[in-house]
Amino acid sequence: MLSWLKSRLGRTTPQALFLNNTADIYHWGCFGTSMMIYRALEDRGFQVTSFNALETHREFGNAPAAPDDKAIQAYFSSLKGIKPNLVKAFQASDFLVVNGEGTLHRFGPAPRALLSLMRLATLVGKPVHLINHACYPSGEAEPAAREVEDFYRHCLKDVDRIVVREDWSAQPYERWGLPAVSGFDCLPLYCARYLPDIPDMPRSLVLGGASWWTHEDAENLGRTFNRLLSQDSRVIFLAGGNDKEPEEDDGHFQALRIGLPRLEIVRPATLDEWMGWIKSAEVLVTGRFHHAIAGAITSTPMVTTKGNTPKTDAVCAMLGLPPPLSLKEPGFEDELALRLSSPAKVRPEKMDALREKAKLNLHF
Repeated sequence: MLSWLKSRLGRTTPQALFLNNTADIYHWGCFGTSMMIYRALEDRGFQVTSFNALETHREFGNAPAAPDDKAIQAYFSSLKGIKPNLVKAFQASDFLVVNGEGTLHRFGPAPRALLSLMRLATLVGKPVHLINHACYPSGEAEPAAREVEDFYRHCLKDVDRIVVREDWSAQPYERWGLPAVSGFDCLPLYCARYLPDIPDMPRSLVLGGASWWTHEDAENLGRTFNRLLSQDSRVIFLAGGNDKEPEEDDGHFQALRIGLPRLEIVRPATLDEWMGWIKSAEVLVTGRFHHAIAGAITSTPMVTTKGNTPKTDAVCAMLGLPPPLSLKEPGFEDELALRLSSPAKVRPEKMDALREKAKLNLHF
């Protein structure tokens, strides 16, 4: 592709537009994933302009909800007054890369915006790669309403390359008759290349949140841990990020420690330290997708809980872990106690195979 772009455009530095970059707006796992994509693009000779996922969710206007190319083109015209730097970068780009992450679920403004921009790019002949993503148009494993499915399919039908990061997300593409590569998340690639020596940190039980928790969910979970754990065990809540940690983390920590007063919060200054806390954990308990992958990379004993879509269920299936626990199900506390007494680990050879699948994202 790179040589074709050079000959077609008659210039030495092709321009890549990288959408939904999560390096600076969420936790450290998202940083590692997005930075692997960014650096791979630079390695291929692209000059990269990126827009982060917070912009996707809050600054990309109101994309249409119908599979109508005229409406999608009108949406692009509206962006000239809403996000002119995005329009300029789009027009200057030779190649569009979308880090789908967990954004392509349900039918809010963010997924509609990404889908519309991908459709616009294909309409004007720009190569488009949608990579490193989960796809749940209904928010669940079941199909969405017909009009939602039609919009997703219409916008994605001419995308050049689609790579999902867990197997369940291939199912919508099978329904739509569109080719999709079954890959994996890019975090293991970043760690293998840039973190040769993950540091040892103090031993503790490490809690990672889940984006969907309510204050009540977190408070109840804190009380549950207080009943189950010995009083002399150290328990930390793992937060932090490269620039902005998840907005919900502090609220979740405050709610958890109502029921678990000895809970500490740790905000690592680097991805190395973040990985070190996970590597050194006696047990990692988390509902976050990337925390589970980080635990798999370091063969950390783990207990997973459900996330905001089935993506955590899907990645646990790929990693060979038990299905995530639901905080809402009867018997949760008994099952949590059982799993804490015998947490699961991911075999290193399993991660070796999944790391190879992750490389499929980077075939630019």
